[in-house]
Amino acid sequence: MSRWLKRLEELASPPPSLSPPVQNVRNAQNTASARATALVPAGSEQIEQFEHGREETENRERDWRERYDGWFAFQRRMGRRRSPALPAAELDCVARDMAWSTVASEWYRLHGERAPSGICAGCRQPLAGTEEQLLPHGERAHAELTCVIAYGRRWKRAATKALAQYGIPAPRGDDENGAFLEAGAA
Repeated sequence: MSRWLKRLEELASPPPSLSPPVQNVRNAQNTASARATALVPAGSEQIEQFEHGREETENRERDWRERYDGWFAFQRRMGRRRSPALPAAELDCVARDMAWSTVASEWYRLHGERAPSGICAGCRQPLAGTEEQLLPHGERAHAELTCVIAYGRRWKRAATKALAQYGIPAPRGDDENGAFLEAGAA
């Protein structure tokens, strides 16, 4: 059996031991779902949309978390291979930063809000008649460093909010002057 089929079976099977309150919540959710299903005829488009929406939300959360965990493990392995003398805590910090950056960039590429054509992605002013810089996600900004930095902060802020909903906090951020801060520091 392939590892993917094994993984699918693991995900489909219930967790081995759930505490009674968690099991009660799951039972209540299943009962509510069954009641809603009973009100609408079987095979109805509304039921299919309801079930698809719930599955999609659960899959989306699990998918982003798995992407992050996979990139974190990969970066840790590569870091250990490249720098065997690096202390484990530093290696984990670097691997976490790189994994988050990769997943955040992917999230923004797929879901991020784009600046309209002809508008600077940093300062949101018109680009007409000025020197432009092409940015990594296909947007454009004025060729000034302040606009490029503002663009980076904007997309990272949006990705940070979205990924935090999936349990993936940004490991570090930066203040208005570009200095690095630990997560949660003000």
